[in-house]
Amino acid sequence: MNHETLAEINLSNLSHNILAVRQQVSPSMVIPVVKADAYGHGAVPVTKHLVKEGFKFFAVAQFQEAMELRESGVTKPILIFGRLFPEEIPVAIKAGFRITVFGKEDIRWIENAGQGKLANVHVNIDTGMGRVGVL
Repeated sequence: MNHETLAEINLSNLSHNILAVRQQVSPSMVIPVVKADAYGHGAVPVTKHLVKEGFKFFAVAQFQEAMELRESGVTKPILIFGRLFPEEIPVAIKAGFRITVFGKEDIRWIENAGQGKLANVHVNIDTGMGRVGVL
């Protein structure tokens, strides 16, 4: 017997949940994290729905996830949480992605890859846990 797992998202329920979150945190900005294909629900359709709901900024874990959104027509800013490979940095800068900086090496890679262009960066700060980030 074949048992398939299916996850389906109800976008009207998502809209209801968005309203509830916004009521709790307003006026703070909420950045939806749509990594891992929006947790298996389809990053592109979920993100496009969230754009219609007025979200202006998104986050993903990996470079390829950001590229998928950009190539699907999502023009809003996208933060990439994960470290980029040096060869991905010029493409990320050109696409306008916000690149996470984990240390001095990342800054050098961005500086070398930027070719005089400004890069949007997000500095990951180690707050004492010793996991990742700039001290």
